Amino acid sequence: MGGGLRTDLDFWSRVNKTASCWLWTGATVKGYGYLKVPPSPRRTMYAHRVVWCLRYGQPPNGMCILHRCDNPLCVNPDHLFLGTHADNMRDASAKGRAKNQNSNKTHCKCGHELSNESRYKDGRRYCRECKQEWHKRNRPSQKGVADA
Repeated sequence: MGGGLRTDLDFWSRVNKTASCWLWTGATVKGYGYLKVPPSPRRTMYAHRVVWCLRYGQPPNGMCILHRCDNPLCVNPDHLFLGTHADNMRDASAKGRAKNQNSNKTHCKCGHELSNESRYKDGRRYCRECKQEWHKRNRPSQKGVADA
């Protein structure tokens, strides 16, 4: 099986229980514990999701497993809770780890300021000046168009 989970004991042998968090010491992907689970040698799961399934069963479709402790290596089931993707994004933002690159931008790639006035009214993060320049370059001018 090559590094995959063979038994429950095999899983827990990869966990370092501290006073608060239970830290995954096995393989990681993007900072989260990660492992192969049987029966398929190709099936992989995040370690905190495996712990959730062991304690509570399979989570409902569309639900994420979130960390109260904000430690992606933690597999302490008391630190885990269910939430939607939107809940996960709100939690990340509230804890200061949101990685929404656009929300922190003050200028577009051409150097135009991204103030409230320069954005479209629907809140999208497009530079109005760049969009206007694009239209000038790529849209035919209506001036001088003969009436048919």
